[in-house]
Amino acid sequence: MSNRLDFEKDLSTDSKVLIINPLLSYWSYQLTCEIALRVSKVSKNVKWINISKYEPRQYFINKGDFNSRIIYQNPLKKISRLLCQVGVEVESLCDTKKNTVITASDFNTIDELREYRIADISLGAIVYSAIVSVKHSTAISFDNDADLINHFLNSATEMLYQLEAVILRTSPNLIVTVNDRLPGSAITVALARKWRIEVSVVYWGSNPNRIIDYSNSLYDSRQWQIRIKDNWNFNKPSEIEQQELRKQITDLIVSPSSDSQTFLHGQSKGKGISKSNYIVVFYAQSEHEHSSTYLEGIEGRFMNQYEAFKSLEKVCDKLQFDLVLKLHPNRFDSTLTIDSELEQKEWIDKISTKTLVIEKNSDVDTYQLLNDADLNVVWNSTVGIESIARSKPTLALGNAHWLNMDWNIHAWNEPQLLRRIQNESYAIGPEELIPWFWYLKDYGVSCQFTSLGSELKVSGEVIIKKRSVFRIFSFLKARIESFFGGTQ
Repeated sequence: MSNRLDFEKDLSTDSKVLIINPLLSYWSYQLTCEIALRVSKVSKNVKWINISKYEPRQYFINKGDFNSRIIYQNPLKKISRLLCQVGVEVESLCDTKKNTVITASDFNTIDELREYRIADISLGAIVYSAIVSVKHSTAISFDNDADLINHFLNSATEMLYQLEAVILRTSPNLIVTVNDRLPGSAITVALARKWRIEVSVVYWGSNPNRIIDYSNSLYDSRQWQIRIKDNWNFNKPSEIEQQELRKQITDLIVSPSSDSQTFLHGQSKGKGISKSNYIVVFYAQSEHEHSSTYLEGIEGRFMNQYEAFKSLEKVCDKLQFDLVLKLHPNRFDSTLTIDSELEQKEWIDKISTKTLVIEKNSDVDTYQLLNDADLNVVWNSTVGIESIARSKPTLALGNAHWLNMDWNIHAWNEPQLLRRIQNESYAIGPEELIPWFWYLKDYGVSCQFTSLGSELKVSGEVIIKKRSVFRIFSFLKARIESFFGGTQ
């Protein structure tokens, strides 16, 4: 099997490649450094650009990505040295603040913000996606979130103008970045399309030491499905391996995954709901998973799970079906006060009184509900996989990674949703899931120059280190804890 990414197959010594690092975080460093070092083996014109500025933890989409400048040394110095040694040009874009930036007060509605365009780029949609991801909620208001809105409008505008200037100055024929949920990556992809430059989005494969690239977006299922089918056709599992995959799917029915277990606190096994009519259950997705990513060309489709659920209510009312909204349960470490506030804003205030709501921390068993429902409906959630594994009628209203369009269990808009339910064209069985599970076992190509375990290493060198005083403190703390632990 080839150990080359798709974009590498067309590289030549004359290729001019821009690699964009959108975030000051270990995984972004790993992916962009791996790309730069791989490309440098072929092309002699490679530029690695950091477009991310240091910003407080409150603005991070994933708070775990934050590295304090007080505790940790600056990894960009090491990265610059290592990449320059192999001929990769390195540049960090400075914060100029020269451009006039629109602010939250210039918009009357959130929809106006989402539709805001500048330099032929849908910057408002990118900013909206970032805010939703940081808040883990689409409950955005100008009164409460002006700081977030202004921060991302300012940073995204600066990145847009600076990056466009670099693109026009260097005239690359390939631009590579990582996870396009991030504003910097989304802007990179949008600019590449604007100037008709080939673009590639790279992210982890089946583990953090394997990577894979996408020609459109990490969040578009089309390329996932092509690869799943190709993997099945050209690397089909043996009969023994297929039996193991069937057992894995069967085990999923009997015992939910370890990740799913973290959401089941307080549920009473086997407890369902009373049923006197045809029941449709919609399983709300958690805000962090649901957060809108910026994708072009999705006109005619539901934009988010709230819009989709509103249409589902209309369809169920027309067909006289009972509709149940199963709110996404809390993890063990979830902040209940915050969750209840988001729940109130996002669901309870907006749904029909006819809809039965199962609260986040209800003791109703999610898996009993899956079995009892006549139709299970999801946005992108893997609950859809668990429903299919049980041979239950299932519909997906979002573009999930696991969704095979040939199954005809997707509905992108209200008319299509009505037709799907009326025609009952949504029944598939667990056997259809085998190619997906087979693909997840081992996808992507192995990293050649970076490794990520307890530490991030690039070309064998640790990249992110604590400052000396904090390393000494951590050492002494561990020794003290070990001593007192041993004396008990």
